[in-house]
Amino acid sequence: MPNASGYFRTHYGEDTRLLDTRPQRVCFAFFIVILAALPFVASAFLLDLANQVFLAIIGAVALMLLTGYAGQISLGHAGLMAAGAFTAGILFKELNAPFWITLPASGLVGATIGVIFGLPSLRLRGLYLAISTLALHFIVMYAGSEYETKRGFSTGVVIDPPRIGSWTLEDPIAWYFVLALFAAAAL
Repeated sequence: MPNASGYFRTHYGEDTRLLDTRPQRVCFAFFIVILAALPFVASAFLLDLANQVFLAIIGAVALMLLTGYAGQISLGHAGLMAAGAFTAGILFKELNAPFWITLPASGLVGATIGVIFGLPSLRLRGLYLAISTLALHFIVMYAGSEYETKRGFSTGVVIDPPRIGSWTLEDPIAWYFVLALFAAAAL
């Protein structure tokens, strides 16, 4: 006898399944086809916007892990992402480091700052934790803007596209698929 509520899940595996019904799977497949075709028909503006959405998805999934699963409040999460971005920019501009060095280094710096700032914050709860993480955000943004000002980068730290041998990742459509892959991996 079916439940009146429509909630038919009886096992944990069913509860964690993303797509339950055939119509959901068909709609999801249709959505994937649209996402795959989008960069070939979209304007340059929409393609840039889609790439920025994929970057935001990666940050949002990390924030979801922190707030949704760990139950912690973080208002400074973007500061950790900015610390990694500034690290990549500084390593490229100052040391001319290739992207396969700057990419792991940016993640390592973001994680290190998170640990250094997070350990003292372990004793905080609620609003105090939120304020301390917000302070982290402002400290990173201040340090980054000071670097930009001192080096004369008025519009941010612009770096060259990544290169692997003679191939350069500069086509917006290629960026779309690379960022979509990373966003899907984050999910």
